[in-house]
Amino acid sequence: MNQHQFFLFSNRIKTISNYFTFAICTILAFTSNAQSTSINGIISDSYHQPLLGASISSMDKTIGTVTNVDGYFELSLPDQIAEVVVSYIGFKSKIIKLSDFEQEMQIELLPDILQMEEIVVSANFNDKSKLESSVSVTTLNAASINQLTPNSALEVLKTVPGVYVNDANGEVGVEILGRGLSTPYFSLQEDGLPSSISEMASNEKFTRDMFIRNDIMTQRVEAVRGGSASVISANSPGGIFNYISRTGKEDFEFEFRNRFGLQANQEEVYNKLEAFMGGRIAQTGWNYAVGGHVRYDGGIQRTLFPHSEGGQLKLNLTKVFSDDLTIKITGKYLNDRVGLNRPTLVTGWNDIVPAPGFNFDNNLVLPDVAFSIADGFRIKEDPSAFKNIRSRDQQKINDRSIGLNMSYNLSDNWRIKLVGKYARKSLIVNHIAEEGGMATIPINSLFARLFSNFDLFFTDLAPMTFGEYQIFDLETNQTLATVNTENLIRGRQPEITSNNLPGNGEMFWALVDNDELKINEFVQQVTLNGQLNDHTLTFGGYYSLASNTRVLNSATAFLTVEEEPRLLGTRVLMADFEQFAQFVPELQPVRHLSNQTAIFNNTSGLHGYNSQVNEYNDLDEITTALFLSDEWAVNENVNIDAGIRYESIKHKGRSGLTEVQDIDNELGGIDGNALTVSDNVYGAFSGDYLDFDVNYSGLSYSAGVNFKINNNTAIYGRYSHSEKLLDALYVQENFTDGEPPTFKPRKVSQAEIGLKYSKQRFGLFAVGYLSAERNIFNQLLVISLSNPDGFYLTPPLSNSANYYGAEVEFNYYLTPWWTIKNILNLSGGTNQDYQVWNTGSKDTPDDDFLVDLSGLPVAGSTSNKLDLSPIDITSVFNFNKRKGTVILNYRRFAEKFANIQQAFTLPAFNLWKMGVMYEINSSMSAGINVNNLFNEVGILRFNGTNDIAGFAENVTTDFIDQNPDKWFKVQKSPGRSYYFTVNYSL
Repeated sequence: MNQHQFFLFSNRIKTISNYFTFAICTILAFTSNAQSTSINGIISDSYHQPLLGASISSMDKTIGTVTNVDGYFELSLPDQIAEVVVSYIGFKSKIIKLSDFEQEMQIELLPDILQMEEIVVSANFNDKSKLESSVSVTTLNAASINQLTPNSALEVLKTVPGVYVNDANGEVGVEILGRGLSTPYFSLQEDGLPSSISEMASNEKFTRDMFIRNDIMTQRVEAVRGGSASVISANSPGGIFNYISRTGKEDFEFEFRNRFGLQANQEEVYNKLEAFMGGRIAQTGWNYAVGGHVRYDGGIQRTLFPHSEGGQLKLNLTKVFSDDLTIKITGKYLNDRVGLNRPTLVTGWNDIVPAPGFNFDNNLVLPDVAFSIADGFRIKEDPSAFKNIRSRDQQKINDRSIGLNMSYNLSDNWRIKLVGKYARKSLIVNHIAEEGGMATIPINSLFARLFSNFDLFFTDLAPMTFGEYQIFDLETNQTLATVNTENLIRGRQPEITSNNLPGNGEMFWALVDNDELKINEFVQQVTLNGQLNDHTLTFGGYYSLASNTRVLNSATAFLTVEEEPRLLGTRVLMADFEQFAQFVPELQPVRHLSNQTAIFNNTSGLHGYNSQVNEYNDLDEITTALFLSDEWAVNENVNIDAGIRYESIKHKGRSGLTEVQDIDNELGGIDGNALTVSDNVYGAFSGDYLDFDVNYSGLSYSAGVNFKINNNTAIYGRYSHSEKLLDALYVQENFTDGEPPTFKPRKVSQAEIGLKYSKQRFGLFAVGYLSAERNIFNQLLVISLSNPDGFYLTPPLSNSANYYGAEVEFNYYLTPWWTIKNILNLSGGTNQDYQVWNTGSKDTPDDDFLVDLSGLPVAGSTSNKLDLSPIDITSVFNFNKRKGTVILNYRRFAEKFANIQQAFTLPAFNLWKMGVMYEINSSMSAGINVNNLFNEVGILRFNGTNDIAGFAENVTTDFIDQNPDKWFKVQKSPGRSYYFTVNYSL
C-alpha cells in the first residue's frame, strides 16, 4: 500500500471508529510480528531436572514468560532487545544474549547458595535483595527447614550465623543469644507482626516462643541481626526472626507430610501430621491457603507421661483488586500442651558425671498426678474455691487470632500499607519454680519446710511441729522415715530415728507453681511509602495494646530423691502436751491435741493449702510509635539508608495484695478440722490493690550504606542505637511505700561492617560487629524462712557490658553432587560496670554481699572465643532416574564458662546429624534423619546447686574448693533420635 492509497483509505474509515480501531490493531500486530525474534528452550538445574515456573524475560521485566512442567518455554521478543535474564527462586540468575540462542537451547541454572538475589521483606521498609541491603540477614526456605527436622520453631535458627540456640528446655522456652543479647531483645514474628507483644508473657515462665510453631505452612524464615531492626520493628534492637506463611496460588496445591520418630533411647514415640491446601476460589478472585499440624511427642527425655500433645491451624485469603488494592486476611488457632525438660543431678566440677542413682537422661519433673489447688481468681469471694490441675499439663497454650493486611497504590510512586491483628491468648503453667525446684533437703529440717510458705510461728500451729514426724509414701501410706522433734520444746535439734528413703536419704523440696495468664492483644501499623527523585521515603505509625491478667498460686511438695520421684506425705504424732504445758504456757490451748496425728498434706499431696497467691496482676501495655526512613539511591551501586523511631510505652494496671488468711481466726481452717493442717492457714488475694500508671519513652535510630562493587560483590556498614524496655513485672514486693517500680530502658548500640560475595560456585557473607548494652537489670528472689513472706528481693542493680565478634557464612558448590555450607562464629565480651549479688549461705540478707565482675568476660563466653557451628555437607545422587540427597551436619559447641563468676567451665562437645531423602516419584518423597548420631552428652546449661535458692551466680572458685563433692543441676543436649518422613504433594 503506497502513501496515496493509505491516505484515501484512512479518510474513508475516519468516520467509522470501530474500523479505525481494528485497522490500527491489525497494523501494530503485523509490525510487531515483522520485527520480533522467537526463542525457545528448556531450563533445568545442575542435576538436569526441569524447573517448573522458571522465568525468562527482557532485562526490564516488561516482556517474559515462565516454563511449564517440563521446563520448556517459548518467547517472542522485539528485535531491539539484545539480552534476556533467566531466573528462578533459589538459583543464580543468568543473562544470555539473543545472538547466542540456539534452537531448544538447554539452559542450566546453578543454585544461589546464599540466596543473595532473594528479595527480603523483614530487613527494610522496601523489598530488596540481600546483595543490595545494608543489613546482616539470612533466609531459610521450606526445603532447608524440613531437612533440619526441627522439633521447635526456634531450632531452625541454629543455621543462622551469630545466633546461639539453647533448646535444653524442649519445644518452647528455647533460648537464643545473638551479639551478646538474649531472647527478649529479638522480635519473633509471623508474617511481619510479633507473635506476641506482651512483655508480661516474656518473663522467666512465659517465654516469647510460646505462641509460634513451625510446620508445613512456613514458606521461609528471614533472620535479621541487629542493624535496622530497632527502627523496623517495635522494641527489638537484637533483630527480627520473621516466619513467613505460604499463600495460595491460582493453581490448586496439596501437600501432606507425616514425620514419625523414636526418641529417649527409643523409648518414646514422636508423630507429627501436617497438611496444606491452597488455590483459587472459583470466580471470586480470592486465593486461599490453609494448613497446620497435629502432633504427639513422647519426649526427648523419659517421663511418665507424654511430653506434648496438640497442634495449630493457619489460613489466609488474598485478593488483588484492579492492580491497586491488595487485601490479605489471616487466621490462626493454636491449642497445645507442651512439656518442659528439667535438669538432672550431677557431681564433679571438673569432670561432670551423674550423681549417684541418676543418669544424664533423667528429667526431674513431678510424677503424673492430679492436684487440687486454690483458685486464685475466686478465692476472695469463696475461700473454699479450688480447681483441679494435672502435673502433665506443664504448659497449656491457646492462641486465637485474626489479621488484616491491606496495600493500596495511591499513585505510580506512592503506596499506603496497613497491617493489623487481634488475638486472644491464654497460658497455664504448672511446674516447679526454678529458684527452688527439686532442691534436696535433710529430713531433720522438714519441720521448717512445712511452714516455709506461711507464718512459721503462727501461734495456733507451732505446737503441731512437736512430736514424731513421719514421712510416708503418698500412694502406699507406708512410713519411710521418722524424726523426733520433741527436743525442739527443750531448745534442742530434731533427731532422726529411722530413715528408709531411697537414694541419699534426703528429700526433694519443690515449690509447685500454678501460673495463669490471659492476654488480649491488638496491634496495628500503617506505613506510607513512596519515591521522590532518588529517595524512597517511608512514614509510619504503630500502635499496640496488650491487656494482661495474671494470677500465681503456689504450694509445697516433697518427693523422693530418685530418677522417677514419688510424692511424699508428712504427718506428726504430736507429743504429750500435758507434761510440757506446766513450763510452756503456749501449749495450754492445745492440750486436747496431745498424742493425736496432724496431717500436713492435702489428699493430692500439696502442703500449705494454696500457701501463696503471691502474684495477682492486671496490666495494660500500650505502645505508640512514629517512624521515618529514607533510602537514597546515590547511584546504581551506592545506597544509603537512615531511619529514626520514637516509641512511647505506657504501663497501667494494678497489683493485687496477698495476705495470710486464718478463716475467722478459728483453728481448723476451711474443713473445720485442726488436724488437717494444709488448709488452716494460707495466703490469698486480699481484694485490695496497688495501682500503677507509668510512662516510658525511647528514641532509636539506624543508618547504613551499601556499596555494590559489581553484580557479585558488595560491602556495607551500619551504626544503630536503640532503647529497649524489657521489664513489666509490677508485683507487690517490687513496690516501695505504695509507689510502683520504674525500670530503666536498656540501651543498645551496635556498629557493624560486612562483606557479601556470590559467584556461581562460592558464596560468602562475613560480618564484624561491636555492641554495647547499658542498664542491664539484675535482681534475685531469695527463698527465706526468716521473712514473713517466705522470700526477699535483693536490691536492684544496673550493669553494662560490651560485646564483639564476627559472623561468617559461606557455601561452596563443589560439584553438582557436593555442596558444603559452613558457619564460623567468633564472639566475646567484657563486663564494664558490672556487679552481682552473692546471697551467701543464710536465708537472710545479713550475709549478702556484692561481687564486682567489671573487666571480666561476659556470662556464657566461650573460653577460647571460637564456636564452629554448623558445617553442612550435602551430597545429591541419582537412583533409577530419581534424585536423592544425603546431608551430614556437624556442630561444635565450644568450651564455655558455666556462670557469670567463671567458677568452672562446661566442656566442649560435638553433635552430628545425618539425613537421607529420596524422590520416589514426582509427587512423593521420603527421608530418614538421625539427630545426635553418636549420642554424645553435651552440657548446655548450669542451673545452680541442689540447694534451695541455689543460684548459679553464687558459685565461686572458693565455693567449689569448699564443696568438692557438691551435687548440682545441669541440662544436656537431646540424645540420639530417629525420624522418618514421608511427603506427598500435588
